[in-house]
Amino acid sequence: MQRVARFASVLLVLVLVLAVLGPASFALSRAQRQSIVKSTVLILALKFQGTQVKALWQGSGTVVDAKGLILTNYHVVDEEGGWDTLGILISTRSDQRPEPAYRAEIAAKDPQADLAVIRITSDTKGNPIDASKLSLVPVPLGNADDLEVGDELEIFGYPGIGEDTITFTEGKVSGFLQEEGIEYQRAWIKTDASISGGNSGGAAIDENGKLVGVPTEAGQVDARPLADTNGDGVIDGRDTPVSTGGFINRLRPVNLAYSLIEQARKGGLSSADKAPTPGPRSSNTLPKGATFSKFIFASKVDSKNNPLDSGAKFPNTITRLYAFTDYKNMADGVVFTRTWSVDGEVVLEQASSWNSGAKGTYLMAINYGGDPLPEGEYGLKLIVGGVAVQTGSATVGTKSSVQRPTPSPQASKGVTLSGYLVDADTGKGIANGYVLLLKPGIRVGQVQQNKLTEQVAAIGQTDRTGYFRTSPPLARGYTYSAIALAEGYETIAEDDALTIELTDPDETELDPISMVRQ
Repeated sequence: MQRVARFASVLLVLVLVLAVLGPASFALSRAQRQSIVKSTVLILALKFQGTQVKALWQGSGTVVDAKGLILTNYHVVDEEGGWDTLGILISTRSDQRPEPAYRAEIAAKDPQADLAVIRITSDTKGNPIDASKLSLVPVPLGNADDLEVGDELEIFGYPGIGEDTITFTEGKVSGFLQEEGIEYQRAWIKTDASISGGNSGGAAIDENGKLVGVPTEAGQVDARPLADTNGDGVIDGRDTPVSTGGFINRLRPVNLAYSLIEQARKGGLSSADKAPTPGPRSSNTLPKGATFSKFIFASKVDSKNNPLDSGAKFPNTITRLYAFTDYKNMADGVVFTRTWSVDGEVVLEQASSWNSGAKGTYLMAINYGGDPLPEGEYGLKLIVGGVAVQTGSATVGTKSSVQRPTPSPQASKGVTLSGYLVDADTGKGIANGYVLLLKPGIRVGQVQQNKLTEQVAAIGQTDRTGYFRTSPPLARGYTYSAIALAEGYETIAEDDALTIELTDPDETELDPISMVRQ
């Protein structure tokens, strides 16, 4: 089993290659990255308890104005969390932990977009500061409209607990999403960059060194007590859980923050400002008895939006593909998602609340700005209230669609992998680490915390010695992407990391997987 035996060494080589070649492959200079390090801050929500100060939670932020304005996520500074002040910690070097520097307050906010601008008001002891004398280095603002799928991004932030140094990852723009209630067409920027929970509010930088997005928590993340927040000398269940895991993989475009930054520059919130009154909550439950018919695809419609050329195959000259489904027993307010894919790759995903009534015909469409649609197999999935109610596909042109293999449930027992996660410096085993093998066809950049059960083929957790054993067995004849992660260590991830051959034995031990500390 030569390819599997080389799994650990391949992953380690990947980390070393990224460490050596990553920055050189991107347009940012060393000086630009050093400047961004100084502009990316750690934010702590602080609570005064007698003579002590307790950190309730943390997040990241980016200096956007030399006079002390910092852009972050609203959930990082949510007033309902009961904090008394916001602590700002800054690093001047990438190899140094951030040091307490200032206190701040909210200057502008948009809870719906989960964005906020905070303003530095005092030093760490509460003494007022003259904003004009601050020597902060702001990151220039970019324009998310200039981004295209495949463009490279660099991510800066402070994942994990506050004692960690700043962390840098890189990736590409994977796509864009719309969102009900957000008028801006690119409500979300999707990326394949690995971003952990603590990076919320940090910086996504384009190849010109400009801030184009804010890493934003779009789903649940792993939260565990990792710091002695109550000061009793023990890290246990009595300490405040810290968000440490999960994959965000979504960015709020900086364009949504333009007005907030301008509002903050003009003085920000007044005492009379109030948070927007929330509207009725959307339901994420499929209504009882709701049904949807099979999709009917067409490239042309009449004046009443009825299909004119329904079918399953269309020429490569069409500029739009429509899909129709009849429905009944629906209810307005139900959250639903339409996902289009081409040859298995998601190209458009739209989420919103239903407002088309209880019964009728629902029309969906995909286009490429008036250009002919690329050849391939177009798939459409409709999820209503968290349930996939209908799927279908149609072919454009004569190009053969990409068929991704799915492991057969009738396959033999399969292959179980075992081995050790070890510290690269000491060689000691790493406890409570994980090795994940993704299902065939799932790429590392597609992993979502709330879909792990659907995306992971096998998983192994290390014991106190660093030993792991994956379960369930992996089907033979397929190629798997892999992720190795442990708290305090750089995540190792690789697409198509290993192939399980038909002749591989049921039990296979890997060479030790070395992990580098953050």
